Amino acid sequence: MPDENDLSPGDDAPVTYPLSVTCVSATLPSGFEREAGLDTTVVVRPTPFSGAYARSLLLVPRATDEADVAILSRPGTAGRAPAFGVDGHAVWARGIATRLVEASAGHALVLTATSNAGRAMASTLRERAAGRWQVLDQWSGVPVRQLVQQWREDTSAVLVGTKSLMTGTDAPGATCRLVIVDRVPRAAPNPVDEARVEAMMRRLDTTNRWSVDHLVYGADAALLLEQAAGRLIRSTGDDGVVAVLDPRLLRAGQSVFQYGAAARKLYLGALEAFTSRTTRIEQAVDRLKGPLRRTVAA
Repeated sequence: MPDENDLSPGDDAPVTYPLSVTCVSATLPSGFEREAGLDTTVVVRPTPFSGAYARSLLLVPRATDEADVAILSRPGTAGRAPAFGVDGHAVWARGIATRLVEASAGHALVLTATSNAGRAMASTLRERAAGRWQVLDQWSGVPVRQLVQQWREDTSAVLVGTKSLMTGTDAPGATCRLVIVDRVPRAAPNPVDEARVEAMMRRLDTTNRWSVDHLVYGADAALLLEQAAGRLIRSTGDDGVVAVLDPRLLRAGQSVFQYGAAARKLYLGALEAFTSRTTRIEQAVDRLKGPLRRTVAA
């Protein structure tokens, strides 16, 4: 405890002392230390799941064909450089997701950036399943914990949900050999995150709102993407396919639509554990049609 000599006469400012803080997590958002006000660096330790990630395949489908570009383009952009449209993307993503789930014969977790996209996805997958495997979704009125338990126990089932299932959902073994994320889950502007942006702008003494917006919204989206893709690997014996159906992650020549360089680097960094990658849907389909080799391991 400080004594009376710790404060100068007339100085009512509190005495401060250095405090050592250690934060440990499997996933930390980019720039966490900056937003938390910590004067430190992040140390990355080796993961025991590196072998499982290496055995798995990451699919990011290309979008260069005329038909793909047409459906993905925002209405009203004909005759100009095509702009990415989320409504068309939802339709495009449902078509690809259906192919992948069919190839996998279920055994899947499908995660969407919005509830509307999730409901439509669940409806399409349920219609195509035709009773061959159960399609569960988080809008059915069943509590999430109970829903996830049903999915775990029915190993061929497909579970469809949104951001609330991107973290904490765990099904090692045969239940989940395919994880589909429809697009990068970047949050819409909201009062809480806008306040975080304002606070960081003051801390960094900057008026460049765009760059700080990227540090808040972009970093959060990258973290959630990493966590969502990580639902595939819950045990050292796991492997399979992760499909992120967002062609904006690809470079020119593979997709007409791209994120800006900084955002693309941030989002791809969230997927760096998956060292085997493809832009060809057929390659992922062939992988999923192969024998199911996932085993529960420590």
